Parts: sequence; C-alpha cells; structure tokens
Amino acid sequence: MFQEGLFAFLSGQSSLTSLLGTSRSDGSNGIFPIQAPGNAVLPYIVYQRVSGAPVYVYDGADKFTISRFRISMYSSTQKGATKLAVIVRSILKNFVGTFADPDATVVQNTMLELEADDAESVPHGTIFACHQDYSFSYIDNA
Repeated sequence: MFQEGLFAFLSGQSSLTSLLGTSRSDGSNGIFPIQAPGNAVLPYIVYQRVSGAPVYVYDGADKFTISRFRISMYSSTQKGATKLAVIVRSILKNFVGTFADPDATVVQNTMLELEADDAESVPHGTIFACHQDYSFSYIDNA
C-alpha cells in the first residue's frame, strides 16, 4: 500500500530523523498519517492523500495510479517548519523508485505541485506549518 511505503520511506531518512528526534517523549518517530495525536511533540510531519484515482484503460481500471498527497511540516517556529520542508522537498522532488512496503510499490514519478505556509493559534501559543502537495504516479499492487 502506497501510504505504508511513504511512511517507511520518510521514516528511513536520516536527515529527517535527525531533526524529528529518535527518543521522542510522545513515543513516536514524529511522522503521522492524516492527523497528529493530541500528545504529539513538535516538530512533526503529517501526510494525507488529497485525491487519487487509477488510470482507466480499455479494460477498466489499471494498476497505474496518480495520487496527490499533502505533506505538512509543523514546528514551534516558522524557521523550524521551513527547515523540515526544505529537507522533505530535497528527498521527494523527482523521486523515482520502489518503496519498502509489503506491496513493493513502484513510484514512477513525483512532482511537487504546491507549497504554502500557515500558522495556527493554539491555547499554549502558535504552531507554524509548511505544506507541500506532491503528485505521485505509481503502480498500485495492493
């Protein structure tokens, strides 16, 4: 499954783990699908599928799929969120390869589609974010 492969791929990047930390007090590696839990420690990364569909051919749906994922980097400072975003961009921009998920998802193309900054007021201060949307073209073997 693509999402499992993306998680494993990001989790295996030493440039990310050096910033996110390996002994986090929340017991995570700082990378979460869909939404971070309430006890997540900053900084962290959240990824979610925004859209996606298989490509249809004469015989119906093909295994070739194009999906758009949003990867959001959160930190206590804008500089921290931006630093994570720069690293994620360098890892994913134009990535082609096979993910280490159970289905060995083959990623044939990765394109950065959008970047945006954000800030969210919370009771204990402000959380800063950088969002990146990527279009992934891959073979869905699930």
